[in-house]
Amino acid sequence: MAPTLILAFSGGIGSGKSDLTIEVARRLGWGRASFGAHVKKVARDNHRDPEDRAVLQSLGQALVVTNLDAFVRETLAQAGDAQSVVVDGVRHVEVLMKLRALQGTQVRLVHIDTPSDIRHERHMKRDNVERRLIARYESDITEAQLPRILPQYADKTINGSLPTSILADEVETFARAVHRTIVAEAA
Repeated sequence: MAPTLILAFSGGIGSGKSDLTIEVARRLGWGRASFGAHVKKVARDNHRDPEDRAVLQSLGQALVVTNLDAFVRETLAQAGDAQSVVVDGVRHVEVLMKLRALQGTQVRLVHIDTPSDIRHERHMKRDNVERRLIARYESDITEAQLPRILPQYADKTINGSLPTSILADEVETFARAVHRTIVAEAA
C-alpha cells in the first residue's frame, strides 16, 4: 500500500539531503526511504562498487530509464508500511511525477538550495573526493535536472548553507502543516 504523504527532497551532491532527511524523519516519527541507498544496494547486488559515484550515477540513470516503476516501488519499500514517508534523493522529474501519480498519495517536494562552493567542500570532505572529480560528477546526466528543473517543482525551497538543526525546524513545521491539511481534507 502506498503512503498517504511523501515529503521528497532534492538537491545537488553535498547539499545536505541525507543528514536532513534522517533528522526530519526522526523528529516526525515517519518512515524514510532513499533513492541513493537503493542504488547502492543494486550496485552491491551486481558486484559493483557501491562507493564509486560514477558507478552509482550510471546505475541510477539506468534504473530511471529501464524500469522507473520498480525503482520507485523498491525504494519506497525501505519505509515499510509507514503512512508518511521522507524520501531522500529525487534527482529526476520523472521520479517526482511517478511519486505524484501514486494512488492516494500526496507528495511535497523540498528542494535544498546550497551554494556550489559549500556543496563541493562537503563532498570533498565527506567522500574524500579530489576537486577535479567534482565537475565530472556534477556534469553527469543524473545531476542535470537539479540546478534548474527540479527547483521549479518544489513546494518549498530551503537554504542548505544553514545548519541541519535550523533546516530541520523549518521542514518539520512545513511537514506538520501539510499533514494537518491532508488530514482535514480527508475528514
